[in-house]
Parts: sequence; C-alpha cells; structure tokens
Amino acid sequence: MIPQRIAVSGFLCYRDEQEIAFDSAALWMLAGMNGSGKSAVFDGVTYALFGGHRGGKDHAEELINKASQRAFVEFDFLLDGQGYRATRTLKRRPRGGTSASQQLFCRQADTWQPIQDTERKGGFDQWILDN
Repeated sequence: MIPQRIAVSGFLCYRDEQEIAFDSAALWMLAGMNGSGKSAVFDGVTYALFGGHRGGKDHAEELINKASQRAFVEFDFLLDGQGYRATRTLKRRPRGGTSASQQLFCRQADTWQPIQDTERKGGFDQWILDN
C-alpha cells in the first residue's frame, strides 16, 4: 500500500478540514511541536483502514474533536497500482454515544466508485483483510 492523501475534519486536534498529500517521494517527514497533530495523522490512517486508533477500537467518541459534533477521515492509497479511498465518519448522538459509517471506493477513470458491501462494517473489514 502506498499512501497518497489523507483529509480529516473534526478529528482529534483537527477541528477544521485539513489535507495532507503525500507526493511520490520515497521518504516523508511530519514535523511540529508537541500537540500539533503529527500522531493524529497516523491515527487517521489507522482509523480509516481499521476503525481503531492507538488506544484500540473502544471509545471511538474520543476521536471527535471537543468542539465538533462529527469527525471525518478520508484516506487515499494505491494498492497494486490501483487507487482506493477509505472513508469513515463518527457522529455524536444527542443522547450520548456515537454513530459511525464507512465506505471503500475504487478509482475508475476520473471518478470514485463505491465497492459493493463496504458500507457495512463487516464487508469493509473483510475487504481490508482480503487485500
């Protein structure tokens, strides 16, 4: 897998939408002061692909920025030369807890086509395991 881009919004320290495009360089460096969001980028990748974070898969509500009601992660990557996109959202429920959604897409020509059954958590997780 080759990372191409990640976009996050309402995710950990990123209240507003932020995007990082990984160019074709063989080496990337994330630099910044403590608390500036370096680890959150890797948490975004992990959450997009596996629905977890460095603390595991429990307490996903902690991923939503304190000033936000919704977190969004979109991760683009290449696998065997084919472009894919993994998206996940988390929303705070009015009476507590969260609701989540996920979807995988495949790049075809200039559009992103949803991969069948990956809007379901089980289908998404199985696609990741199989690929």
